[in-house]
Amino acid sequence: MDAIEPATSAAGESSRSGGTRPPRLVTGLLVGTVMTFGLAACASEVEPRGDVISGPARGDAIEIGMKNSAFDPPRLELPAGEEVHIEVTNQEDTMHDFTIDELDLSTGTLKKGATATATIVVPESLTTYHCTMHDGMEGIIEGT
Repeated sequence: MDAIEPATSAAGESSRSGGTRPPRLVTGLLVGTVMTFGLAACASEVEPRGDVISGPARGDAIEIGMKNSAFDPPRLELPAGEEVHIEVTNQEDTMHDFTIDELDLSTGTLKKGATATATIVVPESLTTYHCTMHDGMEGIIEGT
């Protein structure tokens, strides 16, 4: 039976002798680097936009909690055309945001324990709020 010779580089060095890196190692490093940067992009922070302040509301506010990748409450019935303050607090370790695309509004990324307050004029139609970081994490504002 013939012995299998180790692969050699153009310079004639064995890949097992440290002359060149085995292709699997290089491929593994490349895949690991791409995955690291890809995950970092997914976890990137969302910038606040619209009428949003960091911290609790000054005065009356509707309170929404974010816990177990859900909004509590998941539905708000508010008087259409009224200006309201919505105080949003992240109650878990996972980062979240509160975004209303139709109103071009977002609290930006909220870490555990962080609170932001959004001021909106309640639309007359059903409006969805959601977390841009977690599919399916959404709620509804119904203007009454």
